[in-house]
Amino acid sequence: MMLPWITSGKLRDSIESLLKGMQKYVSFLNGMKSRTKANQNKAEPVRNLQDNWLLNTIERETGVVKSE
Repeated sequence: MMLPWITSGKLRDSIESLLKGMQKYVSFLNGMKSRTKANQNKAEPVRNLQDNWLLNTIERETGVVKSE
């Protein structure tokens, strides 16, 4: 049994768009997987303890960025 809405061009375009988006997302996830694997195989850490301890204060009026 074939339903008329299945043969609609709009539905086909929507499905193609969805599939392209899903393919791009899978490609992104595969890239992140290989990046994570490469980082985990490194002998030295990717980050050090000082990476998370920098506080930047941005003043809105002057646009000056201060590091504390």
